[in-house]
Amino acid sequence: MPAAELELHYGIHGNIIHRLHGQTGAGNPADEDDIDLSDSNDDWVDVDESEASEAVDEANNNTHTEPVPVPEHNSPFQSDAETRAFAIMLSRYEEARYLPAGYGMLRGEWENGIYPTIQVIPAGRRGSKQLEIGLPDIIWRPRSETWVRGLDIVNKLLTIQRGENSA
Repeated sequence: MPAAELELHYGIHGNIIHRLHGQTGAGNPADEDDIDLSDSNDDWVDVDESEASEAVDEANNNTHTEPVPVPEHNSPFQSDAETRAFAIMLSRYEEARYLPAGYGMLRGEWENGIYPTIQVIPAGRRGSKQLEIGLPDIIWRPRSETWVRGLDIVNKLLTIQRGENSA
């Protein structure tokens, strides 16, 4: 996003305020004259307008400004009745703490019977590298359980929509 767009959306107004190292502006009034310079770093440098302009130009050249397409928000249900049926079934699954088989959330489906706390995702051009993503049990297991319950219900509703016999 170009600097002009950032300024527009984040409300940056006025001239650039140069602060000493360690000053954030929070708790440092603009009219404060009694700044203790003895413990400031010597590497603080006042940036002139041309250097600031060059930095903005570089940021603009290295920033993707095209909008990213957002997936459509479509409901998998064909009617309000199906949406209500989904909500009722999900509530019942949650109350009963029911977990359907085949989604990798049952203890018997885990390697060594232990909930996986790391997911390995192939990365790189050929998928030859691996990226390990931490999945803390306390955060991800409840989310995963809700997800598989919902997915199981959606699959059953889709089976009914198609007129297939549910197993």
